[in-house]
Amino acid sequence: MAKVSLGVLLDQLCSEIVSRGGLELGTRLIVHPQVHRCVAESRPQEVAQGFPLMLLGLELTASEAVPPSSFKIVS
Repeated sequence: MAKVSLGVLLDQLCSEIVSRGGLELGTRLIVHPQVHRCVAESRPQEVAQGFPLMLLGLELTASEAVPPSSFKIVS
């Protein structure tokens, strides 16, 4: 499995959010399961309490269709 840099991914995500400006951002962030797992491991209490994983205000969803170094913002 390819190594994922969350720092790089977050930088790209922040750039995407800024470039969208006042446009509707979306509600979900689809990421590779490896990224989802990494975020979940950093928030064990949220996961244990059944809260949805959130990143920059977007609900995190995992999909094998998204490459590890990419993401997709959807409504």
